[in-house]
Formats: sequence, structure tokens, C-alpha cells
Amino acid sequence: MNPTPNERLLVAAMAGGDPGIKALSAGREVDFVERVPHEVGLTIRHEKWVDGVCRSERSVRHQVADPALFTAAAIRLVDETAPTTMRSLPCLIHQPEAAPTLVETLVGALASRVVLVFEDTPYNGSILRLENLADRCFVPDQTAAHRWSGQHVVTADIARIDEPEPLAVLMAGDAAADPPATPEAHRVLIVSYFGPPSTLVSVQRLSYWHEHLAPLAAEQGTNLHVEWLTATAAGRHHDRVRTVMDRSDNLTDSRRAQLAEMHSMKLPTIGVSWLDAAAAELDRWTDPFDTVIISVGPFGYVDLGLAVKERWDARVIIDFRDPYGGDARMGFTLERRTWANTHERAAIEAADAIVSVNDRCLDVIGRGIDIERRIVNNGFDDVSIDEAREGFVNERNDGLIRLAYCGTIFRHLPLDDVLDALHATRHRLLHAGRDQSLSQALAHTVVGRGLGFITDGVELNRILLGCDAGIIRVGGEATTATTKVFDYIGCDLDIIVVTDGAPRSGALHQMTDGLEGVFWVRNDPDELAEFFATYVPTQAPRPERVSFSRRAQTQNLLDLILTDRSR
Repeated sequence: MNPTPNERLLVAAMAGGDPGIKALSAGREVDFVERVPHEVGLTIRHEKWVDGVCRSERSVRHQVADPALFTAAAIRLVDETAPTTMRSLPCLIHQPEAAPTLVETLVGALASRVVLVFEDTPYNGSILRLENLADRCFVPDQTAAHRWSGQHVVTADIARIDEPEPLAVLMAGDAAADPPATPEAHRVLIVSYFGPPSTLVSVQRLSYWHEHLAPLAAEQGTNLHVEWLTATAAGRHHDRVRTVMDRSDNLTDSRRAQLAEMHSMKLPTIGVSWLDAAAAELDRWTDPFDTVIISVGPFGYVDLGLAVKERWDARVIIDFRDPYGGDARMGFTLERRTWANTHERAAIEAADAIVSVNDRCLDVIGRGIDIERRIVNNGFDDVSIDEAREGFVNERNDGLIRLAYCGTIFRHLPLDDVLDALHATRHRLLHAGRDQSLSQALAHTVVGRGLGFITDGVELNRILLGCDAGIIRVGGEATTATTKVFDYIGCDLDIIVVTDGAPRSGALHQMTDGLEGVFWVRNDPDELAEFFATYVPTQAPRPERVSFSRRAQTQNLLDLILTDRSR
């Protein structure tokens, strides 16, 4: 990569040490900032490098390791050496895991492009936000990449900071601008904190809407133009996706009181600091939108609809995959639940419609508020399943019953008792997804095999097509459903629901009631052993399969959007 004249970037080392700054500065100007932690406080060192030569060096010592203080000091040191428009200074950060909240604040203050180069792969809320605002993340080797894929929501490539790829990604140009919408188009904006290329199920749902709403509308003779606003920085390389950075809790102004209150109650705050940035972004747009779909969680920006209403005469639809205060899985105290419900209700009262994935969720979301409500479930991805089915031949001849578990194995919903109930001469369980269980039982059994997180939907569906049944693990909450049930239906698998609650109850039963090949069993060692000892696969296609497709569910959303055309 040949640097242009006066090309300048910031390289920051969060755990101290020189990450190869001489090579990185070859042919360019580099501001190298090093964080040197002490038992009390830290030192911030700044070196100015030009074409492989260190031209100056300064440092400052602080007795407290405050993120805002570090950021102010680092910017002052860089600016005093050679004044610059800091907001245009791209950043290459080494070992952000050593001080993720500090990096969040520094990058938020610069509001510039950033590439993160990790040496280790811990996971917490600050790193979640940090990886979401990065153009790309890198880890040092395949072992780290495997650990990363077990938890993180964006993918990471393998490279070290002194190798060419991280710098090439950082200095690459943006994708070409999208063509404008035709003047007569009904303009739809999807808003979500996480966007492409995040691997979350919620993003897969929205990606389908983003890609297929307009073609579905065209089939009905309606011209729709769909865009997406997200905090995921790498999303800007996708067509019709706009991004705006979450500048971190430490840099927000109008939300300080709200954040302090939420921190005092130990409520999750992700998305709160993004709300003002997203609202300010809307002010810069010249063309309004007719319909705005605000998809949550996280829930910190659930009331963005208030800002939308102030700016445009747009219809606001809030997409709740789960309730906020009414989600039993959150384990909220009464105080937290009351606060969340109040926040949720204010947002709903300013909206025009809400959608969710089942009736049980719609019943508890904004209970008592007179507002239009629709079910728009995730559905199975008909595009990838149709491609997987094409030419698929099941060549199994081992006589084993093959079981699948798709998605995360959660800490509070382990598969330990399920694995203990399986027999090596009769069963095999394949897991595709992340394993967050404390026991990691899957890694120590002969009847199960972890396939890791599979991002290719066609590959995953071909694995499912070679199975007999899919397992769903639930805690027994009434509102709980799961996206994996649709994948199992799409591939004509039996569905085995292992529950901590009452069998055949709640939203999942409501959704699957009447379908052939659905089995419920308590998460009890004796009941599981008895069930799997006698279970025989149904192996019968379901005539209702098409109604569970993502296309059919997206049509429900489109019908809601198009009711706005008569306004």
C-alpha cells in the first residue's frame, strides 16, 4: 500500500509497549500514544513519528485512570505537536481489551474510523460497543479467532498490528454512494443499534427486511425505497446502509441524568448515548422518510420515535423482539422493571404501531395502551433454505438419530442433562453456535460435537437437512419463543422442546400447537432418559411450512407499512 503525502494516523497502545511503530510510520506521519498503567493512575506517552523517525516525545502522568481525562490529555498532546482536525484522524488501536471503556471514549471523541487489534478476547458490554463501532477487528491466531467466535457479535480476522492488513483496512476508502430513491417512492427507514455485518439473529431479521421489503412491494405495484441506520460502523460498506457512531456514555450531554439513574439501578445502558447521535444525524438529512421502523433491543434508544415525530410527518413502528420491562428472563427488581416499563410506555405512546414475535409478547408490551399491534415473527430464511435444498442428498447410513441444536447454549439453559440422556450407540448431537455454559459439557462428551458459529446460512441449513430433530432449550417463561424453531420447521425436522417449566405452555406452544412432530419434555434426568430411549423420528414434511417463512412474516410487516399510504 503506497501512502499519500501527509497521510496521518493515530496508533494507540493500551497495554504499553511498542507495537512496531517504526514500520507503521514508514512513508507517513504517525501519532503514537501509549498508555502506561501504574498501581495508582497512569502515564500517557506521545511520540511523533515521520517516515520511520521519531521527531518528538512527551508524556503526562495522572493519578486517576479516568477515561475522559486520558482522552483529553491524549488529544492535547497530539494537537500540540502538530495541530490537526482530530475528527479526521484514523485510529489503529492495539490491545483495546486492556482498557475498553477508555478506548470507547477516545474513539468517540475523535469520531473517526478505527481498527482494533486484540491480543486476547474477553467479552463485556464495553467491548461489545467497541467492536460495533470498529471498521474491523483482528485477533492474533486461529485459537483466538475460535474463542472470539464463541461470544462476539462481529467477526474478527487474523492479523497482528504490524502486518499489512489492519492498516490497509483502516486507510481504505468508503463504498460508493447509493443511488437516490425515485421521487414517488414510499421511503422506509429501519433503525437499529446493531447492523450488518453483525452475526446477531436480530440483524438477520432486519437484513431480510432491508433486502426484500421493496421487491415484495413491487409485486403489489408499490414503489418502496428502504434504508437502514445503525451504529455498526462496518455497515457503511453495504448498500443503502447509513451509520452513526455511538460516542460512549462518557461523552453524552443531554443524557447524563438518565445514565446516572440507570447506572444507580444497574440497568443496561447500551444505546442511550447513541440516541442523541442518531437524532442529530436525522437533522442532517434533507429527504424525510414516510415510515420509520425502530428495532430494539438494546432498548436505550426506544424513544427515538419522539425525535422522528419532531422532524418528519412519519409513521413510527417500534419492533420489539422481546418485551423490555416485561421480559421475565431479565430478572429485574421491581424498581428496575418499573423504570423500564415507564420508559417503554412513553415511547409506545409516541408511536403509531408496534410489532413483536408473538401474542404473548404483544400482551405485555405497553399493556393497556391503545395502539395498533401486529405479529411479525422472524421466520426461516426461505432464500438460504431453498438454496440448501437444491441438489441436497442425505447419504447417512450409520443408523444414528441425528439431533441438532442451533444458537447459543446459554449459562442459565445448559444442555448437560440432555447430553447425559443420549446414548453413544443411538444418538449424535450437533451444535452450531456459541457455547456460554459454565460446564462446557459438549466439549467433553462422545455423543455431541460443537461445530462453532456458522455464518453461512446455506451451510447451516444443509447440516440441518441431514438431521432428524432440532432441540430447543427454554426456561418456561410465557413470552419466550426462539428463532431456531423456524429453522427446524424450514428443514422439516422434528422439534424437541426441553423446558424448565410446564410442557406445552407459553408462546412457543402457541406457535407450534397443531404441528406434527413436536415433542415436549421436562429438563429432568429421568424424563429425558425415558424420552430419548424411546424417541423415533417422525420424518414427515409439514404442509404448513410456507407460512413460517421469513417471506410470509415480512409480508405482514409490509401490509402494516402500506396502510400508511392513505394518510
